[in-house]
Amino acid sequence: MPDTYAAARCPVGYMQAGVDRYVNDGMLSSRFLRAIFSNDLAGAFCAADDQNAASMHEWVLFMVNDMPAYLQGSPEKVAAWIEIKHQARIAAGAAA
Repeated sequence: MPDTYAAARCPVGYMQAGVDRYVNDGMLSSRFLRAIFSNDLAGAFCAADDQNAASMHEWVLFMVNDMPAYLQGSPEKVAAWIEIKHQARIAAGAAA
């Protein structure tokens, strides 16, 4: 399981919590983050606000240098990570 290290270097500060939720909980809070993690450049630009659009180069570097490959790169990888974290929540609830 990844640590929260990825969020520590998030290119746009107010997006940090959303990155952390995805990495740790498998929850995506915005279309922009779903597009970024899915490697959908056009979708990311369409969903980006001005600050995220201006920081797109930094977002690409962040994804390449700081995010584990199994968390990003295609819609299938994103869906698989969300499902893994969902199943972990179900298992944790059943164990409680």
